[in-house]
Amino acid sequence: MDAPNAGYLWLFSWLCAASVAAGTLVLLAILGTQGQLLALLLFVYLGLASAGGTVPLQALPGPLKLIGEIEPLRQILAGVRSILYFGAGGSAGLTRGIIAATAGLIFWLALGATVVRWYDRKGLHRLTPDLLAYVQRSVSAYHAQAQPQPLPADQPTRAPEA
Repeated sequence: MDAPNAGYLWLFSWLCAASVAAGTLVLLAILGTQGQLLALLLFVYLGLASAGGTVPLQALPGPLKLIGEIEPLRQILAGVRSILYFGAGGSAGLTRGIIAATAGLIFWLALGATVVRWYDRKGLHRLTPDLLAYVQRSVSAYHAQAQPQPLPADQPTRAPEA
């Protein structure tokens, strides 16, 4: 594949991946395991349907066109297309993609920080103290098993085999 602007492609891909990952983690933190399902529906299924990559934007029904304006996958697609085929031109979609990915990252990080702060103030915990104690005991037992046992003084030590 001819990618004359591979550095730009890598940086843009990193920004987009960070934005979507932050959104997924925030939804997971807010909703628990249901957040994973919501992130899958929001970022993958709804994104594919409204991005214009599989179905032309002109053929999308009204609600999907509206969702496509704010859904990150459409902006990611436009930015990657701009980098690969239009010399990383800002007017070809890269500027809009960078702005959307940056705004998404800032939004998700701000929402995540707000929710975590609210959880802390309310004293809400996702994990019960009993579960945390069980995890700590399990980790301690694992580490105790993993440590090498010293040989008795009367046994000779063997050199490692080559």
